[in-house]
Amino acid sequence: VLYHLFLHQLPFPVSQETLVRFQNDEKKMKFDSLEAFKKHFPIVVEIPVAWGEMDSMQHVNHTVYLKWMETARFEFFEKLGMTELMQETGVGNILKSIECRYRIPLTHPDTVSVGAKLAELREDEYLMEQSVFSHTHLAIAAEAKPLMVMYDYQKLCKTLIPPQLKQRILDFS
Repeated sequence: VLYHLFLHQLPFPVSQETLVRFQNDEKKMKFDSLEAFKKHFPIVVEIPVAWGEMDSMQHVNHTVYLKWMETARFEFFEKLGMTELMQETGVGNILKSIECRYRIPLTHPDTVSVGAKLAELREDEYLMEQSVFSHTHLAIAAEAKPLMVMYDYQKLCKTLIPPQLKQRILDFS
């Protein structure tokens, strides 16, 4: 059980209530396997956890998870041809917001798979779903919901998703 692994690493005592909540959350966040995780996400990037990504609390710093997710998002953008669209039209996307839930602390050594997919498509923005999957723990370590907005970098304002990009997003998802 995952929570046993982490309780001994934490530099502070954990209440029974927290243990029960953690056990219940643990049941919700497991994929049967890495293969199941990869089936859920059309984009999956594998990243080794570096020793230097750990902080003074002896686990991977929270900002690192966001960097990993950024890497997977950019892979998603590349598959959509976002770089070419930006060069041709001056229209691209920009991160409007990101909500992240950290589920388990990670440490070195480990490898993570970071998934990215479309969750919702709107007229001028789209919501993504992302997760970080630990190969050591066979569980989701973090989940995020990045909101991307289309932006005209020449006019310096928000804009609608171009029809050709909207179709690529739908086809890819």
